[in-house]
Amino acid sequence: MQAFHCTLIRNCRRYTKKCYRLNRNIDKALIRRLEKFGILEITNFSVFSSAARDIFKVRFDDEIEISGTLSWVDLSVTVSKRHPDLENLVEEEILDWYLRE
Repeated sequence: MQAFHCTLIRNCRRYTKKCYRLNRNIDKALIRRLEKFGILEITNFSVFSSAARDIFKVRFDDEIEISGTLSWVDLSVTVSKRHPDLENLVEEEILDWYLRE
């Protein structure tokens, strides 16, 4: 079984944006793993409504941005074309999380 399905959303001159549909819900363990790619921001919407989900964003300058929703399966990754190897590192981290957690 695959850990994720990847779809190219946008490919422009400066960056590539992909959407990953994971085969497991995003949890705090995955967020901790992705935090090494930049500064983590979590918006706790669940404080205001029990039906709301918390969202997160990991960002490092204009090089990479990873965003998603806790307890959901979609993950958005935007990577600068100056550092295309970051895409592979993110995918490796997702795969490692899927197999080990």
